[in-house]
Amino acid sequence: PRAMLFDVFAHSFFNPEEEMSAAEMLQYFHFYFMANPESLCFDVLDGPLSAILWDPLRTYLEERGVTFHLGTRVDSVARGQGEGGEHWDVYVSSADGSSERPHLTADGVVLAANVQGLQGIVDRSPHLGNPHWRGQIAALEPTNPYAVLRLWYDGDVSPDRVPFASTSGAGILDSVSLYHRLEESSARWHATTGGAVIELHAYAVPRRLWGDEDAIAQELLDGLHNLYPEVKNLTETQRRYHVMQDCPAFKVNTFTSRPPVETPHDSLVLAGDLCWIPMPSGLMERATASGFLAANKLLSGWNVRGETLYSVPTRGILAGVLR
Repeated sequence: PRAMLFDVFAHSFFNPEEEMSAAEMLQYFHFYFMANPESLCFDVLDGPLSAILWDPLRTYLEERGVTFHLGTRVDSVARGQGEGGEHWDVYVSSADGSSERPHLTADGVVLAANVQGLQGIVDRSPHLGNPHWRGQIAALEPTNPYAVLRLWYDGDVSPDRVPFASTSGAGILDSVSLYHRLEESSARWHATTGGAVIELHAYAVPRRLWGDEDAIAQELLDGLHNLYPEVKNLTETQRRYHVMQDCPAFKVNTFTSRPPVETPHDSLVLAGDLCWIPMPSGLMERATASGFLAANKLLSGWNVRGETLYSVPTRGILAGVLR
């Protein structure tokens, strides 16, 4: 039971079980199992996220006057003073290598970066925040790396295989997704070729494998072959593979020290799964909820009504009974 619950759950949030905050783990169990009637049921998009979600959302926002600066590195943020009063200067890297510091101006700023990105911006912005807040940012850590290996094969796996399986006791392999049974473009490729598209995840790669991407890939394949032995008879035709380390760590005794959405500045806020928010949530839900909370905080400064957020009950069913 421990391997099936605690280890799988910790890895699902990109953290090794032996290092993860019990408070963080308890709120996940409360959110998904004890207070949420939908539990772990998810809707799954049947196409690439870029084509179905992000590109249409970008078009929607651009039609309403939003400008995107893609491929732009934010160096630092500072308070500025101009004809219109106080504002924020967001300094970015110069694309042409000029010595002039290009910047954008804004009435409000949301810092929604990963741990390393946020820490870099704050380090390069010496007048941002106060010592306590800067200490909270500096104390954040990224968790273990995660690996994603997508494989194309010249044949299919057994027809009784489920489209998605979360695993335990299979080495570093944490899940197996059969994309040709989940996603339309892969299904069309399967219909034409008879092949399979299989994606393997390792959510919390152990330290012994850090820096050895070939060994990580091999252990993922070993786990697949042990669980789906029929794959050994198939020929791999192509693969896509990446290893990244950009998710937040939730180590023991860090639950109450994470930075909230609010900062010492009324018009500068944080968002992302690294934030503390006043409601139980998982990583995707926390990233989304913190974005709404950040927007609501800024909108309140202009007397604009924000969005109402709903939460599962914040007290468990045994609260007040067990001591």
